Amino acid sequence: MDISNHFLLKTILKACKEDGVTSYDIGQNTSISNQAAYKILKGITQNPRRKNLLEILNYLEENRIRNKQRPLIVSEPPVEYETVDESNLSCEEKLIRRDNSIASLNIAIEQLNNKIVTLKQFIKDSM
Repeated sequence: MDISNHFLLKTILKACKEDGVTSYDIGQNTSISNQAAYKILKGITQNPRRKNLLEILNYLEENRIRNKQRPLIVSEPPVEYETVDESNLSCEEKLIRRDNSIASLNIAIEQLNNKIVTLKQFIKDSM
């Protein structure tokens, strides 16, 4: 899954604040100009190019490695889905939901059975 530009920008702003990195630092160590970096960090550039965000993020990560700091963890929080009031669903939609749920359970059971077979084989081989 692609990480959104908005999330990349939030991560960059947080890391710059934590590490004391300025637009000047970014401008001196990347192909992005001081002015462009300043506009990105101050929110003047409303929709910065993904290429620029990734380059800044790469610089910040290299800077952290050089300074023996913890690396940046760039992953968006999981999406929370709305629960659906099933009383408004048609009979067909309810059956589809039930079938999907049963299919998911069957996959989980199959995975557990595979683990049991593997465990039995391991016990047999170790005796």
